Amino acid sequence: MMNVKISILSLVLMAGATSLFADNNDKGIDYYKAGMYSYAKKALFENIQSGKTDKAEAYYYLGEIYAAENMKDSAAYCYKQGLVADPEYVFNTIGEIKLDLAATPDVDKVLAGFTTGKNKKNPAIFVAIARAYMTDPARKAKVEEYLAKAKEVGPKSPDVYILEGDLLAADKKIGDAASSYEQAIYFDDQCKEAYLKYARIYARMNPQLAIDMLNKLIALDPEYTIAYRDLASVYYENNQFKSAADAYSKYITPETSDIDDLSRYASILFFSGEHEQAQQIIDRVSARAPENPVMQRLNMYIAYDKGDFAKSLELAQKMMQNTDTTSLIGRDYLYYARVLGKNNMAAEALVQYENAIAKDTANVALYKEMAEVAEKANLTDQAISYYTDYIQKGGEEVKIADYFSLGQTYYIAASAFLPQDNTPLSEADSLKMMPYALAADSLSSGLDPSHIALTDIGVKLDSLYYGGRNMKAIISQFVLKERSGVEIVSATGRMVSNDKVLRVPSLKLETRDSYLELNAAMDWNALDFKDEGLVSARLMADIGKPDVVRFMGSMDEKFIRQYPSEPLRIRTGIDGDLNKLKLTTLTAELPGALGLFARGELTHLTDSLLRGGDITLEAETKDLKFVSTLAEGIEIPYGTRLEGKFTMAGTKMGTDLLLMQPEAQAVVAADTIPITVYNDSISVADDFKMERAARLFAKYDLSRDRYEADLAVNHFDLHQFMPADSLYTLSTRLKVEGEGFDFFSPRTYFNAEGGIDRFHYGSYHLTGISLAAGLEKSKVHASLAVKNWTMDIKAHLDGILKPHDVSGNLKMDVAHLDWQALHLMDTRFQTSQHLGVRFSSDLRKRYVVEAEMTNATIVTAKRTSHSKDLFAGFSTSRDSTFAYLRAGDLDLSLEGAGHMEYISGRADLLMKKLAEQWESKHIEQEELREFLPGLCLKISSGPDNPIANYLSMMGLSYSRLFMDVDSSPAEGLNGEAYLYGLRTDSLTLDTIYLDVQQDLNGINMLSGVVNGPKPGQEAFDVTLEGNVGNNSAQLLVQYLNARKEQGVYMGVMADLRRHGIRMKVFPEHPTLVYRPFTVNKNNYIYLADNGRIHANLDLHDEQGTGLSFYTNREDTIAKQDMTVELSRINLKEFRRILPYMPDMEGWIGAEAHYIDSGPYMMVSSDLRIDEFKYEGSALGNWELGGVYLPGEAKDHHLDAYIRHDGEEIAHLGGIYLPAEEGTGSLSADIAFEHFPLNVANPFVPDRMVELDGDIDGTLSMKGDPAKPLLNGELALDSVTFFMPEMSAMFRFDNEPVQVVNSKMMFKEFDIFTKGKTPFTINGEVDFSDLERTAVNLKMHAENYELLNAPRTKRAMVYGKMYVDFNATLRGPVEELVMRGNMNILGKTNVTYVLKDSPLTVNDRLGDMVTFVNFNDTTSVEESSVQQISLGGMDVAMTMHIDQAVQARVDLVPDGSNYMLLEGGGDLSFQYTPQGDMLLTGRYSLMSGEMKYQIPIIPLKTFNIQNGSYVEWTGNIMNPQLNITATERVRASVGEDGKTSRIVGFDVGIALSQSLENLGLAFTLSAPEEASVQDQLNAMSVEERGKLAVTMLVTGMYMAEGNSTGGFNVNNALNSFLQSEISNIAGKALDINVGMETVDDADSGGKRTDYNFQFAKRFWNNRFRIVVGGKVSTGSTVQQDETFIDNVSIEYRLDNSGTRYVKLFHDKNYESVLEGEIIETGVGIVLRKKMSHLGELFIFKSKKKK
Repeated sequence: MMNVKISILSLVLMAGATSLFADNNDKGIDYYKAGMYSYAKKALFENIQSGKTDKAEAYYYLGEIYAAENMKDSAAYCYKQGLVADPEYVFNTIGEIKLDLAATPDVDKVLAGFTTGKNKKNPAIFVAIARAYMTDPARKAKVEEYLAKAKEVGPKSPDVYILEGDLLAADKKIGDAASSYEQAIYFDDQCKEAYLKYARIYARMNPQLAIDMLNKLIALDPEYTIAYRDLASVYYENNQFKSAADAYSKYITPETSDIDDLSRYASILFFSGEHEQAQQIIDRVSARAPENPVMQRLNMYIAYDKGDFAKSLELAQKMMQNTDTTSLIGRDYLYYARVLGKNNMAAEALVQYENAIAKDTANVALYKEMAEVAEKANLTDQAISYYTDYIQKGGEEVKIADYFSLGQTYYIAASAFLPQDNTPLSEADSLKMMPYALAADSLSSGLDPSHIALTDIGVKLDSLYYGGRNMKAIISQFVLKERSGVEIVSATGRMVSNDKVLRVPSLKLETRDSYLELNAAMDWNALDFKDEGLVSARLMADIGKPDVVRFMGSMDEKFIRQYPSEPLRIRTGIDGDLNKLKLTTLTAELPGALGLFARGELTHLTDSLLRGGDITLEAETKDLKFVSTLAEGIEIPYGTRLEGKFTMAGTKMGTDLLLMQPEAQAVVAADTIPITVYNDSISVADDFKMERAARLFAKYDLSRDRYEADLAVNHFDLHQFMPADSLYTLSTRLKVEGEGFDFFSPRTYFNAEGGIDRFHYGSYHLTGISLAAGLEKSKVHASLAVKNWTMDIKAHLDGILKPHDVSGNLKMDVAHLDWQALHLMDTRFQTSQHLGVRFSSDLRKRYVVEAEMTNATIVTAKRTSHSKDLFAGFSTSRDSTFAYLRAGDLDLSLEGAGHMEYISGRADLLMKKLAEQWESKHIEQEELREFLPGLCLKISSGPDNPIANYLSMMGLSYSRLFMDVDSSPAEGLNGEAYLYGLRTDSLTLDTIYLDVQQDLNGINMLSGVVNGPKPGQEAFDVTLEGNVGNNSAQLLVQYLNARKEQGVYMGVMADLRRHGIRMKVFPEHPTLVYRPFTVNKNNYIYLADNGRIHANLDLHDEQGTGLSFYTNREDTIAKQDMTVELSRINLKEFRRILPYMPDMEGWIGAEAHYIDSGPYMMVSSDLRIDEFKYEGSALGNWELGGVYLPGEAKDHHLDAYIRHDGEEIAHLGGIYLPAEEGTGSLSADIAFEHFPLNVANPFVPDRMVELDGDIDGTLSMKGDPAKPLLNGELALDSVTFFMPEMSAMFRFDNEPVQVVNSKMMFKEFDIFTKGKTPFTINGEVDFSDLERTAVNLKMHAENYELLNAPRTKRAMVYGKMYVDFNATLRGPVEELVMRGNMNILGKTNVTYVLKDSPLTVNDRLGDMVTFVNFNDTTSVEESSVQQISLGGMDVAMTMHIDQAVQARVDLVPDGSNYMLLEGGGDLSFQYTPQGDMLLTGRYSLMSGEMKYQIPIIPLKTFNIQNGSYVEWTGNIMNPQLNITATERVRASVGEDGKTSRIVGFDVGIALSQSLENLGLAFTLSAPEEASVQDQLNAMSVEERGKLAVTMLVTGMYMAEGNSTGGFNVNNALNSFLQSEISNIAGKALDINVGMETVDDADSGGKRTDYNFQFAKRFWNNRFRIVVGGKVSTGSTVQQDETFIDNVSIEYRLDNSGTRYVKLFHDKNYESVLEGEIIETGVGIVLRKKMSHLGELFIFKSKKKK
């Protein structure tokens, strides 16, 4: 309860902050990043259950945890729940994809899509995508690509460098990984994850570094206990058990820690020697988990260490029997072995020793221990074997005494064959002894120079003479053996010396695998450094592979296997004296792998000023694969050549190295080696032309620290050397020269220039990069230019480097930057801008940085925009600090008195002092003010700046923001802030304000929200007024509506007391829901430091509505006794002060009682909601109650119920037995009795489905409350499922559903409609894991009446549909997979109402003008149908439609226009987990009819022609149409001079293209009259279309030349139609029609417009409506337009018609530039005849006198 106390008072003390505090996920995330998944899950789940956290974030990290634990189903569930909580939190979507990258179509494109828009500069998104790719090792290139992108968008983001460190650590690049983690700490010194990971990678390699880093982390945050845990682990792994125990004691909490942590603590205590403390923890854990293997092993360990070998044997045997072998560790077997040994069970002990070594192969010392046990038990053969293993594997730990022990064991083994009576040794026994005598020869180990062990030394000299420098020796034999296996088997040679020269004419040495020969001579004068002293030597050596391995010591077995078998051949010779010593030859050859050659000479070796020489080197590689076993990831390609020259001249030295790949070839003279190192005329960077090669030319002068280097790389393939990395071709040039290394010294000189001509890294191809930099006389300059097809950038830096004067000016012009080409954006995105950065510092107290971004242009696929110029700066000195940010209408500034370090120091002191005062329960604001830093923060912002634009992308916008906050010791904390026009998707708030002022009495705060009236929102004014004194605070809330009526007026006062906080509600008569309440005068709520709450609060009105909260202080037994009561709370009233509350009504009454007596607690609660309504639907009266009571045996009794309208519909009763560890166990029963399902209907969006019926039954729950085992049955009593849009009613089987072991079993479960045959389900639904409910169902139906629905106003489908159906439904509910087929049977006759069809006559006024019939104010609202989302369901169904199926499509709601279709086909339906519905296949039509009417054409019935079809290619709502429908019309046709005749014409309409872009054409043909058909064929399509229209309207054939009425259609048809239709319609309806053919200049086609206008008069000609529009046909027409374009309504104000009101809406196409012009308005029209203009203003006639 302490946390509650601090939070409440802190809320008041934080200068009047008004936001609600919510639990964040930091603790759980910290645990996750530390790898402590159980703690992380617990913390995150608690946050989710509290409801006061970012659930999307919490579920994301839970998903990450389960994914790391390879629990993909659980991970998928969490990611989906996160998306439910916040669909915009894309990390959960990335997490889902990560679980199975291969299953996601176009996964690269999908993931790249998350990096656009608002996320394009969010490095966390790039990091998350990179980590998603890390799950597939084959996509390492993608990981590196997104890491690079993350660095670009977030160069200072610690998460980026943590990812980089993780990748490097995974590649065993520990040093590089540590550097990355250090970089993360550099950019965020609070990044705990970086500290931890740095420590963990060094925990084994360099424990001290790990310890130092963890101590830094602890100093940073002493409360971060995870650091103590890791620190203890490092100490523990390095056997510093005392330190480990001390660190772990600061982490562990025995009462609350989990079993794993307690087990580890017990282990640490045991190994630190604290057996008594360890035993206490062991006993505590064993009580909670008796079978815990760690506790069993520690009990056994302690018993053994105490010398109780009998007990330890019993415990060990029990542990071995009860523990899975996979859970046993090497130490378990070791202790068990030792226990067995102490109990004289040697054979059994040796078996356990073998098990111990199998678990811990590095513990080779066990071989020695095993040998001693075996030797003691007279098991000599085994003892010899173990001693031998130890000597071969023990390395430096092996001592001479161990060889002695082995020899002694051999002796014991051999002596067993000696006769006991001194009789001669038999030949058989001698043969048995022989292996023991020879066994020592097989010993082998690596040569250790620090531990040489020689045996079998033999020397034979034929002669030896010694007399001063006169010596002679002839060696005829020299042999020895070394314990590593190196053995000299032969050595012969001579040594001869006189007063002048020492000679070794021939020295030959052989081992079993190598040969060496030396010939040498040296004048004795050479030792006196005299010029005439000559030296000469020749060496020839062939070193075999076994000796190479022995000399190298312990090597990786893979290296040994791959190392060539041929001997290493070395040949060398030297001649000369110390003034000129020639290396005549040096060759080293490893056949098949490497060849090396060197030669040269050294001069004046004894003179440092004259010393000189040249060495030339050549090398070529062949098969060096074994090198990669020494350096992982590095390979040396076959045929790589290295040539070089090393030169020395006094203090000067230089080198020229040429590295060539196999394809390299010399092109020019400068491509060859050697060249003279000091020939300044040669420039490698300019002259080197060799491809696939690199050359380095370098010089260094020791006396002056002067250096020079010249590097040239031409088309060098780095991938051959590092195949695991994404590095490819590199071409670069670099020249460097300088003198001195103290860059702050004015004498230091440095100059560098170079460029990258080509660099291929991953998917990036970088070219055209040049760089230059220099330093001279403390002035520094650098320039960078990049120009290629992706970017054009120039940057230049000028600066000064002096000990106390550092400054710089960076200018960067970005002429072109293509983000799409750089794979940073999926769509076109290009930018250009100017960047500038200026900085200066004295490296003491003064630091100044200024930055700017100007002239920024952004080019996208849709538009080109110019961003606002951005300016930012920061400066700090001894007496001031200033920072600013300006962009567009944003102006932010921060001013501070004093240096930045001083200001931050003051802030630290302030927080420290506040903590001290809080601890002492006495706040002195005057004292706190002394530590306030002098700061002034000002922010001014409008809607046009980068920050506002970003918030707008996030769905949040505002009109203006202003803030001014000051703090100082003299004035205290003062400030004001205003936010105007805050808008989100669901609300708009006019003004939010905050004013804070501090005076001598404390801090005063005034805050509030002012909102004017808006559609769907009430006007209100909310104010929060408060103050914070030294030991008291108060907050007053007031709510006013638009009429200034007071909805709320109530406050809270808080006083800081010695042992807690006391709060009180005021005034005595507060206002709630617009009426007065009364609160008891002595009300209080006291939060005590010991966690207890005391309260006495009674808040009620005259009607009995109110709240009571009180505690029983007379109860001295219970620690806590609280009661909360709610009385007659009217939900409808509270909506008046909570305007965004859902539409709910009802009366709430509730009571809750809580008693905490220490080990037990009791909770009882009752809730009543009377006359409950939700969204206008009455739901009746509800009662909920529950009791939680302690039992007699630490159990708890649960009893809860739900009543509806006075009847109990659900009851829960049972017993809960808590456990010290875990969730305890539950045994309960749930009973349902007539539980009504229709109560769920109001909560279904748009009443898309309606449930009815009851549920009855009983379920028993047993086991873990989180995953209880359920058994029982549920009966469905008259349960129905109604879908209004289909008018379809489904009735469920009344047979009970069995629940067996948390599985709902369906056996021949039937679902009926109006038909007789059922839809049958078999299978089960498994909810034993509530987080992953699984379904396994089979569904079958034959001749099933899927639909038998009458036509209703809401119905979109009606008629009858019969199907055969077979399908399976399997998988977890969030990932259901449905497969099957459905046949639509021939007796189906179904109608679909096509709403908002392109074929219907709609006008664009539908959304802006509503016509109201004043005679009838009752209307039925037509609601749009929402698409039902099936979540992550995966559906694939095939559908066969019988040819006899009849389907009707109503083109208009009244059914007057329709299409009747008869045909069939095969379709395939798919619903993807992403929510896409796809339909493919063709529905072919055999026959049908189309009844269709458009303006100017009467209602006609067309017959659909065979061969028409509807085809789907994916989009279910946009099929392709190919439908032709005709009507037979008989008309008179005549020619000049001939008798007219009756001809039959087929006149019709052809529909083509897609439904969303429908093509409409009129057709005309005379199939029975060849001459007329020829005449029609000669016409254009447009001409035939016109004739078809006239024939449909008039029934007459009006072609040119037709004697029965031929005339120009364009001219005559207009007047004809006008007169004919007027005669038919009468005078009450004015109709005008017309037709015009237009040539389309853009497309070259033609378009025919059929114009029409209708006018209707009502109410004695006083009211007139005019509607006009057009219908177009032709190849260039896009039928996305509507038929009605112009509407006007006129109402006469008098009978003469001279005055009337007009409401109009006109659409006209003006021009290409202006396009379509829409005018809408209202006006008063006056008609008047006048003789002159003045009469227009005479409205009243003069009275006659």
